[in-house]
Amino acid sequence: MGYQSRGQTYVLLKISYKILVEVVNMMQKETELRLDNGLSQTINMNRIYKQQKLVNIIMVKSLVDGISKLKINLSIIKNKLKYFSGGELYDGGGMKIGKWIEIRDVFEWDSQITYNGEYKNDKKIGRWNILYRYNSRKEFEQIGGGSYHKQGDGIKVGKWIELSNQFDLRSQVIYNGEYQNGKKIGRWDILQRDSSSYPFEQIGGGSYDEGGDEIKIGQWIELTDNFGNRFWNKRKVTFNGEYKQGKKFGIWVTMDIENDQKLNEMKYDL
Repeated sequence: MGYQSRGQTYVLLKISYKILVEVVNMMQKETELRLDNGLSQTINMNRIYKQQKLVNIIMVKSLVDGISKLKINLSIIKNKLKYFSGGELYDGGGMKIGKWIEIRDVFEWDSQITYNGEYKNDKKIGRWNILYRYNSRKEFEQIGGGSYHKQGDGIKVGKWIELSNQFDLRSQVIYNGEYQNGKKIGRWDILQRDSSSYPFEQIGGGSYDEGGDEIKIGQWIELTDNFGNRFWNKRKVTFNGEYKQGKKFGIWVTMDIENDQKLNEMKYDL
């Protein structure tokens, strides 16, 4: 089947092994749903917000006049993952409200991460949890999260556990620390595990100043991108040294911690 809008349509594709297709009608026009048997049905595009699914894309074609046609296969997933639940998703002005379950920008077969929480006037409020599973046959586990101001300004506060940007099946790294008015303060620990079968272990971290300027101070152990990801032939490499006034200072040592091997050292001046 395919979707064809009589108004301007925005089509968002998050491409991975399985693909999330989100069709949003920016002009609140009616939409004609064309079926494979030649029949058609007119529906309101607002309902599409509540019908997001993981699909396999067969063909995507954008026309010059802004109309997009998608030929998609919906038979494979059968609602194994429900992305949104509870309440209205958008108010009349197009703002997010109520309970949401969002997915990370990179949502792959071995890195399925969701963010679960509440919106008020398009701003995140209260507690948001981060959940992870490495394929659709597994249950989600809560792996992180924290709180936003209840005032609805979208500012992080208090204790948080966040995931690295490269977090996936092969490189599972998290950051554990505190926010004050949206800025990192105090001690932040870096933890890692080899798979979901193992507990997280602290392997790095350091401190930010207490003034709310998010300036690194003192001794730090930092990790390479894709730390330990064997798919990219990445070793477990750390950088060990000191920060002064937010800048690296003195001798910084590069270590392969799996083999307890010193790889390099560099000297930094202020």
